[in-house]
Amino acid sequence: MTNKYEIIDVRPSNVSETGFFCFMSKRKSEGFRRKLGWVRSRFDEGMRIKMLKLPERGFIEYLPGEYAWRAVDAKGFMFIHAPILRMRRRLFWRRLLKKV
Repeated sequence: MTNKYEIIDVRPSNVSETGFFCFMSKRKSEGFRRKLGWVRSRFDEGMRIKMLKLPERGFIEYLPGEYAWRAVDAKGFMFIHAPILRMRRRLFWRRLLKKV
């Protein structure tokens, strides 16, 4: 197992280039463009995305609890909305979580 990996901080300034995990292979599709607009709006609410650089596959998406789109009372906390890790090595999940 290799310990080489890179975690990308996805921001409004680089989201078009880095992507946001969903629809990564369909950047010209209507679905990608709509999701990109939605993601940009969530950045205004404080959402953050940390993503493993390819070839590893994984990301964590989190935002201030008062903006969570799930039924939670989490004001003053960070809410992890979408933790996704598509690999067998849990080591990377722990490293992503530590970046939050």
